[in-house]
Amino acid sequence: MCEYNIDDVELTESHTRKIPFGCGNVYITVDTINMRPVRVFIRLGKQGGCQRALMEAVGRLITIMFRRGDPHEDIIKTLKGIRCDKGIVKKLSCMDVLAKELEAMIEPDTKS
Repeated sequence: MCEYNIDDVELTESHTRKIPFGCGNVYITVDTINMRPVRVFIRLGKQGGCQRALMEAVGRLITIMFRRGDPHEDIIKTLKGIRCDKGIVKKLSCMDVLAKELEAMIEPDTKS
């Protein structure tokens, strides 16, 4: 049996948003510890196969960057403005949606 001290356990808070998009709904989950993002999950509601795998890969890469301490501003700046053929007016692509949602979750006072 594994013993642990409850004072050593960090609680993860999770926030998920559902965003309607051209490819279907995009679900973005950001896990935080002490208000610091530590993990990202991205899922496309209707898509499978390669698109779902790409979203999972992007989430994993962002998670690695968060855990390494990379500035979330750099991640957001890199993803913002990426376009695709399914984009709609203020949501240019799934990556742009992700950037704007990360910004809203991490920096709630920032206007997207």
